[in-house]
Amino acid sequence: MFDPLSYSDLNSSKAFINNLNRKKILPDYKINRKYSGLYLETIELYRKYYFYRGDKIKLVYSDEFEADDYLQPILNKIQDDSKIAIVSTDHDWSWAISDKICLINKDWENPFTKKEFKQIYQFDPTYTSIILYKSLFGDKSDNISGAIFTKKAKFLYPDGIKLLCLKFLNYININNIYIDDFIKEFKTAVHHKIQNKTSKTPFDELYLQLKINDLKLPIIQTLFTNISIVRSQLENKNIDDMIHCNPENPTTNSIVHQSIYGVKFSNLFGKI
Repeated sequence: MFDPLSYSDLNSSKAFINNLNRKKILPDYKINRKYSGLYLETIELYRKYYFYRGDKIKLVYSDEFEADDYLQPILNKIQDDSKIAIVSTDHDWSWAISDKICLINKDWENPFTKKEFKQIYQFDPTYTSIILYKSLFGDKSDNISGAIFTKKAKFLYPDGIKLLCLKFLNYININNIYIDDFIKEFKTAVHHKIQNKTSKTPFDELYLQLKINDLKLPIIQTLFTNISIVRSQLENKNIDDMIHCNPENPTTNSIVHQSIYGVKFSNLFGKI
């Protein structure tokens, strides 16, 4: 999977010009992202190699979405017991790890595990918890400012705000709270009722922290803006019209192999 690239201008400053949906939400989204020419050449080689490989190779593409958007709907389409390997160093995709899905970020013998993720981030990776983690803490690589770590807001919180957020994320996981459920609960919560509780949940504690400081800075607006940016824009959507399969074409395969490697593979390994 790779993110959309401008076909008219491969300059790194315009590498994400096609991703208009998130740009409307956050104009500076991925504004600092850069790629080398070698990266683009490598992507093109992969595209050419797989383009005419027959119906066992599925190509899923659209200029409107990012690679991250496709992960959930693609996995949803694989309903059988196939073993799935996600080859990526992106820990955001750790939410998909299961008995049949592994994340390869080092080598095939040592797949990345949920245990390793928790050792690094101090909470279990789930779809909801990763969205909320990035929305709260931000993501420098995507130029997303965290709701609790804006330049001014970080001076408003006690030193324990990070621990409170991690406690909240673990609470979300234990109670199997989905992202839409969190949004609904947060937007319908009543401040004085939560404040008057004798026993408060991690959700209650974080809600009060955000609500109080929101009087000075748009903390909550930043949180929900980040959620809109981070969560998949293809979530629960049908991607059938984005899935393409080219019939196998031996002649074209041979041409592609020769253009890439300068030799007919059939001469080396027989029919491919």
